Amino acid sequence: MDKYQQSLVGDFFSETPGLSPAVCHQICTELLSSSVPLGVAVKVEPVDFQGSLSYSCFVDVSDDCGERKIMQFRHSEFDTSSNSKAHSIFGIIVPPVKYLGYHRGLHVYTSSYRLGCPYIQLLQRPEGEPPVSHRIQTATDLSLVFVQGLCFDDSQTKPPTANSTVSSLRTAITSLECDVKCKALLDRALFAIQRNAALIDSLPTVLAHEDLTPFNYLVEPSTGRVTAVLDWDGATPKRVGHNLHFAVHLFGCITLDGWEDYPERESIESEFRSSICERLSAQGIEDLASFLFSMELSQALGLLEYYVPRMENDKAGLWEKFLVTLLQRLSWEK
Repeated sequence: MDKYQQSLVGDFFSETPGLSPAVCHQICTELLSSSVPLGVAVKVEPVDFQGSLSYSCFVDVSDDCGERKIMQFRHSEFDTSSNSKAHSIFGIIVPPVKYLGYHRGLHVYTSSYRLGCPYIQLLQRPEGEPPVSHRIQTATDLSLVFVQGLCFDDSQTKPPTANSTVSSLRTAITSLECDVKCKALLDRALFAIQRNAALIDSLPTVLAHEDLTPFNYLVEPSTGRVTAVLDWDGATPKRVGHNLHFAVHLFGCITLDGWEDYPERESIESEFRSSICERLSAQGIEDLASFLFSMELSQALGLLEYYVPRMENDKAGLWEKFLVTLLQRLSWEK
């Protein structure tokens, strides 16, 4: 575990005096003792890549330590209902999560182990990013999560209207300190969204992951296959395309100077778009050109909802640089 990961673990346990990784490992053993045969050892060790809001560990519960589970500790509760819904829609790439109760000040969860490592780890390897063929595989696999499970009858849970969201965004933007170029891009995006609000509101819904960054999906290093998409806490029905801005992490990365495309962006993005179209067609979407334009409007709205709040305390201006690059790529800016 590197220094950054160690600092995340330290920050997590600083909120709960008296707890530590060792205590969590003991809790794992205690919780599993009733289901493990007498004489079978339980091996517990921290996962290599920790999140900022939890502490996770591997637990081997068989004679040869071959059967693995993940056990996770959180300060706040995880929405297992959203995870169950995602599992029913997307299948095996969303591991089921079971709540084991509140123990010593922490909520405890377990899920089955999935091979693979967080995609961010592969992107940050000393030897460089994965081969293009692997990244295309990752992109086409992940396209499933953006558009699968279109719900045309969303009478039970309707997202806010586009106009109401635009109104809230305009209020938030008035307090931002950003340059003239960014303000102009924001104004044009809001104008395009508001002028076509009916198109957005007529789109079917999907269960939208709220933080689909490379930290939250696992990839098989030798092939690029997505093996798991994690952390569905807070996922809600949104108009399809609303969280599509997360796909940009498949085509480049953010640096201290702003956004930087991978040299192979075009080929990866082309395959990703083709996969999106195939999945939409398979679900009965016929006029793809019109549907994709409506999705782009929904994407722009989701983009602003995600980044505008982050710009409020953006002293270094990184979120602004990032947002400017993404807004410039919208079709009405070309």
